Amino acid sequence: MEHLKLMLFPDTPLHTLLAIRPMAMNWLEKWEINPYCLPSARLEDLCRISGLRWDELLQSLQTMEIPDRASDWANRPLYHLIDFLTQEHRAFLQEFIPAILSAFTAGDRHPDFLGPLHPLIVAWPGFSASLIRHISEEESFLFPKILQQEYCLRHGGMAPDFSKGSVRVFAAVHLMREEQKQLLPIQEFLEALRFFRTTGKTMEAAGAGVNRLLQAFHHRLMEHSRMEREILFPLAGAMEKQVYDRFIEGQPAGMGHVGRSSAILP
Repeated sequence: MEHLKLMLFPDTPLHTLLAIRPMAMNWLEKWEINPYCLPSARLEDLCRISGLRWDELLQSLQTMEIPDRASDWANRPLYHLIDFLTQEHRAFLQEFIPAILSAFTAGDRHPDFLGPLHPLIVAWPGFSASLIRHISEEESFLFPKILQQEYCLRHGGMAPDFSKGSVRVFAAVHLMREEQKQLLPIQEFLEALRFFRTTGKTMEAAGAGVNRLLQAFHHRLMEHSRMEREILFPLAGAMEKQVYDRFIEGQPAGMGHVGRSSAILP
């Protein structure tokens, strides 16, 4: 992941690193670093306690595993799945959305090419803004909460974060409702496109290229949505229940796994 060198700097805090690459939890655990003791500690502090130069640390982070879509998610830590979903978000934000916007802008200059796509072109600004907001909400609340709760369950060393709502409520009430609103313009467009095709008409070459792009985007988005509904939410909900049960039963989360985090202090 060569682009990491454009996103990570010596003064990047730990919590930002985990937001960009949740798989960095592997690296932190290797060095027995609890990222929740001092979440604002900087990456240059990690260099000091791990004995690595900055370029060595960056190389280590760049060569981290990228989980495969077909992984056995039930038998992998949740942060592996969150890392995969986060990389999917990057594809939506940095590849698909700019490419579709560019195609639609070209369509304004050549209306004959993209005429059949006009309903989606009109709906696109609202849809893309909603999708960006959806991703931001997941990465600012849902993903960090799952990572923190899973860390507590796996290691202890701190009290679970029960503030600002639960994973299960967030997934069941907020995401499910908003997700349907976000996907509706794409679904309506594809239905219109299928109807258009039944008339026997054909699209010009430029429009056909946009159609392929939209089909690929729709497929990727629907699969992403399915993985969240059918894999992430059930696994995260079950994990959160374990955390709650331990807390209610008075079982200590465990305060012994502080690791080398104290070494981050200057």
